[in-house]
Amino acid sequence: MFCVQVKLRRALPAWLFDWLGGICGTAKITNRVGILVLKTPRMRDAEALVVLRWADWVALHGDSHLEG
Repeated sequence: MFCVQVKLRRALPAWLFDWLGGICGTAKITNRVGILVLKTPRMRDAEALVVLRWADWVALHGDSHLEG
């Protein structure tokens, strides 16, 4: 169903973790999965990016045997 590509970076923007951490904290209160949707002004919704924590992905879809 999915074709996965993993990118290993030395660093990721701190704001990304702040935003994702905020929505995950809010979602946890009601036993839901927090996701972050990122887009630029005038970007079509269909082209937006969806970010979620790997542990949540695995819980929803199963382990893909990636290390790390």
